[in-house]
Amino acid sequence: MRRIDVLPSRERGAGLVDSDPLGVAVAVGEDRATLILDRTSWPEMEGQSPESEVLRAQIWLSFDGGATWELRALGGMDGGDWYVDANGKYSQDPAQGELLMASFLWVHLREPRNPNRRVRMHCAIRTRLTTAAHFELSTQGVR
Repeated sequence: MRRIDVLPSRERGAGLVDSDPLGVAVAVGEDRATLILDRTSWPEMEGQSPESEVLRAQIWLSFDGGATWELRALGGMDGGDWYVDANGKYSQDPAQGELLMASFLWVHLREPRNPNRRVRMHCAIRTRLTTAAHFELSTQGVR
């Protein structure tokens, strides 16, 4: 597994933020990209999702060295403290499990033998928060 930092940790206001527009090179054989966002200081927003989302993350893939891009994954992420129990159930009740320190979005990377693949992220942030992001590129053996 390879870790590539794409967004340094700092406070950000509402708006759009992207990783490098050229993206990150995906090595031959890597078949999974996981975008991991540090959520340790995300504020809680009022309402139900999507109103409660503090950010919406996207993963984009290129199969031609960055000449063209395809949106491959999209996910909205709520703010505030969330906990996960041993069964993978999420809750905002601290008695229900372990504090979730990161949110993630992942995508299967097609064409594992293609040396021209690239991956990048895009986030729409709705409120002031502190976050960082990195990709984990790995080989899961899915063909």
